[in-house]
Amino acid sequence: MQNKKHTMSFKFPPIAKHTSHQHEQTPENETKPPLEVVTWDGSPFEQNKQVSEKHEEDEFIPKPDKFIDFNKRHEKKKEENEPFWDDGNRSLGPKLPPKGRKKIGKLDQMPWTLIAAVLSAVVVGLGLGVVMYQLVVGNSSATPQGEQEVPATAAVAAGAEATSFPTMHVDIVQGAAFSNKKIGEEVAAEIREGGIPAVLTTGSESQFLFVGLASDQTKAQALSELIQEKGQDVYVKTYKVDGGAPDAEGVVAAEWFTKAYAVFMSLNNVASTQLVNESQNTLSEEQLNDLASKVDELTQGRDLAFSSIGDEAKPHALAVSDGLSKAEGLISEYNESGGADKLWEVQQALLDSLISYEKTVNAIRQ
Repeated sequence: MQNKKHTMSFKFPPIAKHTSHQHEQTPENETKPPLEVVTWDGSPFEQNKQVSEKHEEDEFIPKPDKFIDFNKRHEKKKEENEPFWDDGNRSLGPKLPPKGRKKIGKLDQMPWTLIAAVLSAVVVGLGLGVVMYQLVVGNSSATPQGEQEVPATAAVAAGAEATSFPTMHVDIVQGAAFSNKKIGEEVAAEIREGGIPAVLTTGSESQFLFVGLASDQTKAQALSELIQEKGQDVYVKTYKVDGGAPDAEGVVAAEWFTKAYAVFMSLNNVASTQLVNESQNTLSEEQLNDLASKVDELTQGRDLAFSSIGDEAKPHALAVSDGLSKAEGLISEYNESGGADKLWEVQQALLDSLISYEKTVNAIRQ
C-alpha cells in the first residue's frame, strides 16, 4: 500500500517566567498543563477523533463481506440434500431405510431408450423382410399367363375329399369262417332256420359267418351269450368295411351313404339294447318318429344319389336302403306288440345292409 503523509498541529501551554527563587519553591506535585492536539490533517482533532478510532477498529475486524461462516455453509449444504416435501419443510421428511434406498449402478446409467429403439427397428425390419419374401415367392409360384385353368371336374374331385364313403366299424358276433363259400351258405341257411340271424361276408379267400351285431363291445358280449344259449358257438370282434374318396360323379352318393351309416348305427343301438335288456323298455313316440323320418329321407333321395355310381353297384346300394327300411318297420312292430323275434329279424336286416354296403364299395372300386 502507498504510505500517506499526515499532519498534526499541537498547542503548547504558555511558559511562565519564574525567578530562581520561585522555581525552587514550586511544589513537586504541581501538574503541568497537558500538550493539546489542535488539528489532524488540517481538521479539528476532536471532530475526527471518533472517525479515527472507528477506522482503527475496522483495520483489525474483517469486513462482513469477507467473513466466511463455515457453520452456516455446512447447515445450508445439509439442508439442500434433504428431501423436499409438499409442506416445504425438508427436515420433517421421513428417511428411507438402508435397504429401500436406490442404488445407482452401471445398469441405471445404460441408455435404455436407445436400446429399445434399436430393438424395435430390428423387429420391424424382420417383419418387412418376411412380407417381401412371401410376396416374391407367391408371385413366382403363381400360374403364368396363358396357362389353362383347372377344369371344373378336377375342382369337384378336390372338394370330394371332405365327403367320402364312410368306413363302417361294427362290433360283430361271429360264428365261424369258411374257405368254401358254398358250405358257408348252407350253414348260414340252417342257422337262420333256427331263429338266429346269419350272413356270409364277401371275402375271396375265406368267408366269415356273422350271427349278430351290437353298438359297442359290452352289448356285443351280452348278445353273444344269448346266441350261445341257442346252441351256437360264437366270439366277439370288431369288423370294418373301408370306404374311400369318390370320384367327381360319386360325391352325392357318398353323402347319402354317410347319412345312411348314422341311421344304421341308431337302429343297431335300439335292437341290441332291447335284446340285451330282455325287452324291458319300449321306445317313445318321439324316438320312433325320428327314426321313421330319417329313413324316409334316405328313401326319397336314393334315386338321385345312386344315378351316378354305376349299374353294377346300384343294386347293392338299393339293398342297403331296403335293409334300413325293413329294420325301421320291424322296430315299430316290436314297440307295438313286443316279442324278441322281431328284434332278431332287425338284426338280420342290419346284417344284410352291412354286407350290401361292402358289395357296393367293392363294385365302385372296380
